[in-house]
Amino acid sequence: MVHGALAGSQLAIVAGGTAAVGDGVGSTIRNTDQVSVGLTVGLDFTLPSGGVSFGRYGVQNGADFNTNDQTQIAQHVDTAAVTAAVTNGMPFGVQVRIVLLPDSVPDMPIDSAFVQPNRVELGPVSVAAGAVDTLGRVIATAQDTATIGMNGTESQVLLGKQFTAFVRIVLSPSAGSTRGAVRPGDKVIIHAKGLVQLRSGGTP
Repeated sequence: MVHGALAGSQLAIVAGGTAAVGDGVGSTIRNTDQVSVGLTVGLDFTLPSGGVSFGRYGVQNGADFNTNDQTQIAQHVDTAAVTAAVTNGMPFGVQVRIVLLPDSVPDMPIDSAFVQPNRVELGPVSVAAGAVDTLGRVIATAQDTATIGMNGTESQVLLGKQFTAFVRIVLSPSAGSTRGAVRPGDKVIIHAKGLVQLRSGGTP
């Protein structure tokens, strides 16, 4: 029944009466048309020594210049950089790599994004595990920041109408322990921003 509810199926309980569940306490079953299930999950698990890798992507709005303007602006770039700030609220170490690609390409596999010749890659940013209590629960987050400089051509990824950011995150065991307790609110937060400064006049 739970699996069906989670899958969005319409469920019906057609019986009425009482039943004894695992603790032996009587429970009442009433006729109803639908069943909804809400779950709050806390995990206590062990990471393999090589860690666990997963990916995410997001399509972002760029500066929305046309192709000709992008080319002219790229020739006048003085400095350009992308900075990523990572806050680790997990009981495991985290490594983050970010790739930026021009346009909206959300259907591209993440592995493919990381080998595209026109990619702009940031990272890896490695952040230690958050401080934990005796039960392995995070009590204080850890932070780190990394910045990569870009040339004029690379900066064009930020100048179009849209660009796609692909993120690869690896959770790795912390020093001395492969176990940790992960609560629903524990998370890794990544803030990335790009900055392009132009020089006026002169020869490109």
